[in-house]
Amino acid sequence: MSASTPTNQPPVIFTKNLSLSYNSHAGTVDVLKGVDLTVSDGESVVLVGPSGSGKSSIIMLLAGLEDISGGDLNLMGKNVNEFSEDEFATFRKENIGIVFQNFHLIPTMTALENVSIPLELQQAPDATEQAKGWLNKVGLSHREEHYPAQLSGGEQQRVAIARALSSNAKLILADEPTGNLDEATGHEIADLLFTLNKQEGRTLLLITHDLELAQKADRILRLENGKLHAQAHAKKAK
Repeated sequence: MSASTPTNQPPVIFTKNLSLSYNSHAGTVDVLKGVDLTVSDGESVVLVGPSGSGKSSIIMLLAGLEDISGGDLNLMGKNVNEFSEDEFATFRKENIGIVFQNFHLIPTMTALENVSIPLELQQAPDATEQAKGWLNKVGLSHREEHYPAQLSGGEQQRVAIARALSSNAKLILADEPTGNLDEATGHEIADLLFTLNKQEGRTLLLITHDLELAQKADRILRLENGKLHAQAHAKKAK
């Protein structure tokens, strides 16, 4: 689905005055100060900003891995502010895929077993066959039985992407997914994410420090001093 395609679906992400604060010995630290964000179904949005600006904190809040200090958070039309921890865990399992900078693969499991995990949690009867299909989509059919230590960094991240997408998650959150990769491999991984975003109709929110990579998205947003600011509209990759 193109991000410009009209849809009657509610925004996949809608936040209003979203805030996050921590208490410290020096007093209250305001990490996010009223973030307003709307991301439509099938859209790709890149979030940039200086280190320590709170980019990863937004991912953590959207994934339900951090408690909101204030404001509203709606995902796929649901007010997740009202969810219990267990309810959010179930919602995340069914609707959100996360790709981290450090891969987070289980070292004692093969590539195929790692990709099968979310499918098995959903009790998919054909989990293994679906996982094989996803490894094929990310170009790793020949690495099914290899363990993470036997894979390159780029291959490990491809496995992580296949795992994030395998459960049919509507929303993919990617936190510096190319940060531990060399430039050429990083751009291959980014191209893969944006291609799957369009081919599979998944909504993508990606954090990166690579401004060239960011130009591949439908929109670029910048986080500074705890607030989001729109950048010039991203140029479509050719």
